Amino acid sequence: MEQKFIQLQQEWKPRLFQLDKFTLPDWQHQKPQHVLPETKKPTEGTVSKLQTANQHTCNDPRLLVIGLEIHFAEIENDLMTLSTMLKSPHSVEFRLQNEHLFQSLHDLGKLLCLFERYQQLWAFLTKMFHETSISVQSVELLEQFQPIDETFKDIIQSVSSDTHVWNFVNPKKTNERFHGRNFHQILIDGVSTMEAISSQMSDLLESLCQQFPRLWFLSDWERIQLLSFEPTPSTLQPFVRKCFKGIRWLEVDCVVPSNQTGVKICGATSESQMKVLGFFGSLQEHITFPSPLEPNPNALGWLSIFEKELTLTMVQLMKKCAIVRIQLEPPTEDVAFDNQVKDIVFQIAERRKVALPVLDLVSEYPLQCLLVVEEAVWCQSVLQAFQESSPVMLRNIKAYNSAKWKTLGRFIRDGVTGSDCESLVSKYRMMCLRALVQLTMKHSQQLSRLMEVHSLPESSFEWLSFMKYHINSEDCSLTDDPTCHVDVLGHRLQYDYEYFGPEDCVMGHTPSTDRAILGILLALTSYRCGFVRGPCMSGKKTTVVQLGKALGRMVVNLQCCPTMSPGVVQRMLLGALQTGAWLLLDSVDLLTQGLLSMLGQHLFDIQQSFAEFTKKKNQRLKEEPKDWNADTDCTNLHSDCHMVIAGKSISARPSYGCVVISSKGYSSEVPEILRCATRPIALTLPDYRIIAEVMLTSIGYSDAVSLSQRLVDLISLAQDSLCLPDSINDHQSCYLVLLQKIISASEMHFQQSERQKDISDEADPTPSEAVTVRVDGKERKESEKPSRFLSSHLAIIQGLMEETAIVKAILSVSLPVLYEQKKALQFSILLKETFPIACQFPLFQEYIEEDEKTQLKDALTEELQRKCFHADTEIISSSLRLYHAMKLSPAVILIGPSGSGKTTCRCALAEALNHLAALTENDNRMEGDTPQISTWNSVDTVVLFPNAMSHKELFGSFCEKRGWQDGAVVKVLRDSEPKICNKKQKSDQIHKWLVMDGNPVGWLDYLTTMCSPQDQFLCLSSGEILPSQPHLRLVMEVTDLRDASPSAVTRCSLVYFSGSDLWKAVWRSEMDALSSEHKLDQGTLNMWNRLAEDLFSNTLTALTSAILNEGESLESVVHGMREIMSFVRILRALLQHVGKEGDKAGATPQVDKKDTPLHRAGTDSKGLLNRNLFLVAYIWGFSGHLHPRHWPRFDSVAPSSAVYAADTELWFLMGESVFACYCFLNIDIKTWPRRTHCRQILSLPMYRKYALSFLKHHVGGEPAGVARRRTRLWKNATLCRTLLSFEKPHITLQPVLY
Repeated sequence: MEQKFIQLQQEWKPRLFQLDKFTLPDWQHQKPQHVLPETKKPTEGTVSKLQTANQHTCNDPRLLVIGLEIHFAEIENDLMTLSTMLKSPHSVEFRLQNEHLFQSLHDLGKLLCLFERYQQLWAFLTKMFHETSISVQSVELLEQFQPIDETFKDIIQSVSSDTHVWNFVNPKKTNERFHGRNFHQILIDGVSTMEAISSQMSDLLESLCQQFPRLWFLSDWERIQLLSFEPTPSTLQPFVRKCFKGIRWLEVDCVVPSNQTGVKICGATSESQMKVLGFFGSLQEHITFPSPLEPNPNALGWLSIFEKELTLTMVQLMKKCAIVRIQLEPPTEDVAFDNQVKDIVFQIAERRKVALPVLDLVSEYPLQCLLVVEEAVWCQSVLQAFQESSPVMLRNIKAYNSAKWKTLGRFIRDGVTGSDCESLVSKYRMMCLRALVQLTMKHSQQLSRLMEVHSLPESSFEWLSFMKYHINSEDCSLTDDPTCHVDVLGHRLQYDYEYFGPEDCVMGHTPSTDRAILGILLALTSYRCGFVRGPCMSGKKTTVVQLGKALGRMVVNLQCCPTMSPGVVQRMLLGALQTGAWLLLDSVDLLTQGLLSMLGQHLFDIQQSFAEFTKKKNQRLKEEPKDWNADTDCTNLHSDCHMVIAGKSISARPSYGCVVISSKGYSSEVPEILRCATRPIALTLPDYRIIAEVMLTSIGYSDAVSLSQRLVDLISLAQDSLCLPDSINDHQSCYLVLLQKIISASEMHFQQSERQKDISDEADPTPSEAVTVRVDGKERKESEKPSRFLSSHLAIIQGLMEETAIVKAILSVSLPVLYEQKKALQFSILLKETFPIACQFPLFQEYIEEDEKTQLKDALTEELQRKCFHADTEIISSSLRLYHAMKLSPAVILIGPSGSGKTTCRCALAEALNHLAALTENDNRMEGDTPQISTWNSVDTVVLFPNAMSHKELFGSFCEKRGWQDGAVVKVLRDSEPKICNKKQKSDQIHKWLVMDGNPVGWLDYLTTMCSPQDQFLCLSSGEILPSQPHLRLVMEVTDLRDASPSAVTRCSLVYFSGSDLWKAVWRSEMDALSSEHKLDQGTLNMWNRLAEDLFSNTLTALTSAILNEGESLESVVHGMREIMSFVRILRALLQHVGKEGDKAGATPQVDKKDTPLHRAGTDSKGLLNRNLFLVAYIWGFSGHLHPRHWPRFDSVAPSSAVYAADTELWFLMGESVFACYCFLNIDIKTWPRRTHCRQILSLPMYRKYALSFLKHHVGGEPAGVARRRTRLWKNATLCRTLLSFEKPHITLQPVLY
């Protein structure tokens, strides 16, 4: 370990900064709408000086420090390594050097972080002041910036003279000004000044949004960062991901430095000539541009070109996919309808290229284009059936869809057993198959509704309310005829080609969501804002987002909060208008009433402007009719609408839309002007059976209809029987999250069962080909019975396997939730009645791999022993449940009373994972080039106490002088962003735990979006959206959930800590500590263990029943922990007191004191003393916290138990309380105060309990107060004086009454 420390120490000395030339861009600014008043305009002499200064700046080349992210990653990894070393007992010899290096690296990280922000602000302001027009209008700001500019020049000169990184904290011959605390203060002052300057340039930043309107959706600091970087793919990568949500990586044709991340490399040209070839979406969905994007020194210009190229590419891919798909579509008459559906299924399964041509296009076109084309092909086939008035053709289409649905499910099950099922390519294919299954199910449901219509289907409301896609694959310009449009309710809506990626492409349909979709479309087509209301978890936000994706619209989601400023809402509205996006304001009723009124006025003005624009456009169309027949919706017209919003004249796109969502169900209170400007849309609770059926079918379940119905029935019965936790029983809206958790867990078990089945089939092959062979005549009749028997046999096996996976998922999800034994048993009965196969499984079982479980248990045991804790089974089991919950959910709530072991289990699990990760790293280092793949990751824990912090301190706020300032939670999210490290251990192997210790009093609602199973993010009041990283886990330690919202709780995994028998583990660990501290012999330990077994359980049971009978609650503290800890503290104090008195009396001179135990139970006097010490600690430890009204109950329990435990040699004062007994027997009377009245007063039983209580606090080092009432009894005053005569420090207060 010492060699590793020396190696780590030596690695930092030669590290160098990387420098690069700073270049000024050639921007073309829009004219700012707000200029300085005439009185502040500069004179001609000032303008001449500014022009000279700018010219000097252009001629004076500057350098920038690049590659700081490498140093950040190295510091993070090395701090984790040093922290692990400090905890190891093998680092004692070099602990001081370790601590010094740890502190130096910590200081270096702070300095580099400040320097990075300092450099970004300097680069931004330098570019902004580069233009004479801007600098002339901002003379005062430029004068404030000039000293900062000179300081930065000196810093760069100092760095370039000696580029060693370590000089920032340990300088050698460098400038003394730029290191340590002096440098830290210089950076802080410079950052504060530049932030104040930047906050006054908001108008200039808004003028830049005209070049690239999506800048409106970025915060001020994000825009500053964008404009401060040199526009390269590596620096533009984060901003491309923010502006285009579906894009993950850029594909370039150049070699980028090793310090850059997130860029796919293809080719070997120089960095100065790099071109962007395309991009990658999630799951490596690849899209290539028709022509590469050339480099551009103007970042905003490059982003505008990128947006146009992306739209053009999506249009071309949509056309090509439609042409190929139509050619592969089999004629409807080729699939003859037969009453025997199985024959059609087998026929289509054999003719894969005819029945499933879409599978051949999965790897060639994006899933988004493929789904739109499938919608268009389905609409075309249904319209053809309407034109021919052929019900048989409709039935054939329905049978075709049913066969296609089942065959796709078979492909999903086959894909699970593939050898490359864990690869990203396989995951992408599975995602495509699931999306196609959901789309096919939707088409089947729509066909069923159409076939039930008695009138003409094409004129029915059902057909008009469907979203019907039409693709024009001919060569025509977008301005004359859109390539793709959607017909719904008589409106023709153009498809907008916003790229989303392959995830969540298909919209779920229930009767409730279908009605809401029509309401939203009616509102947006009339340019009114939709106001969606409904109960929690009814799908309000999901419905709007999925509808936007179905129309190819960009949907910008803004999570509202009470601290949000009006400028943020105005900025988002301006961005939605100029980009034609949909603005979704979630939880809008949390805004202040003034801001809601302002929002209502803006929405009303927008509606009036679009109404006037539409009226003029329709009049112009009547006067100048077009050749082609089209609807007159303004959404089809490509001219923009000019309007004035918030004092700014803008050009708005007709595809704009705005939807607001209420967070308080149907009872939200909003101003009247907002009600008038919006259209109300109500959502009810969805049909959970339909949702469960769709989810199970998309996973690959063949019996999803039956399983979904039984699963919903089980949850409903459990709620009616009060088996579920109160957070679920009291809110029916929590069903959806519970269903999602169970179905997600069942996917893992279902895949494992499919793989095991595939292995068994390989060992014992079955001629399943006979199932798909179709014969005629007598041969067919003879083969029908064996085929049907084999098919039924396989169906039974498949059904049992699917039911087993569901049961395992229910048990794994219920494990941390059903913590009460009575509710757990009742739920088990319901489970076995609903799913009979559940009788074969234990009620609770952690579904962790056996090898993984064994390693983790050993590491937990070792860690608990290192911390001098008893490795109790309950603690280890709770830690395993916590580990299992963290693998399944990004947010975990640890709920339990104080002292139940929540913090202990979390800390033990974190240290155990760090230990396992360190072992794996050492093994990989020894193996060299063939390291093993590790499932263990190091853990970096950040603990916050939110109830001790304000909302601004947690989530950030606006500062009038410096602009936006991050809070603690925001700082953790920014620090958790992935970084690149040069070492073999990458920074993404470090998982970060954000621990929020405290009951959720308001702050949990702001973290709801971070608790979602998918797409975790945090929306700040500045409008910035911070994505949560996959390696970040949110852990909350609470005692109750009374103040938490159901929507937040149900998104998290719950791990309950009862701590019912935790006091036993604490007792054992404390006895080991006492034995080590005071050298107790085995006889004394055995005697105390026997006494504890006889006394503790009976006393705790009696006291608990007595307190509960009086209606009091014990939820605030865990059972027995308070009594055991008080007992241990008193016993330790008594042992220390007796040990000191024994040292004063003198020990045997011929025996070394270090080798002589303090207490020996071999002699009768010593054994009696140790027993009495135990009993004194027992009486006052178990009853000292009780209210006096509970003392009689303790009197009735303790004497009988103590007499039974002591067996002999104990006496009682008849008629006295137990508190009057068990004084310091066998202790020399000299230890008492040497006053006659002291010994007399303490010998009285009625005052002895006060003396012992006082001694307990004083000897234990705790403060105590002694008070007496005014009375004529001299014994009260004497008792107080006696207690204060124990030579203990005290203060006497004489109250004065007026």
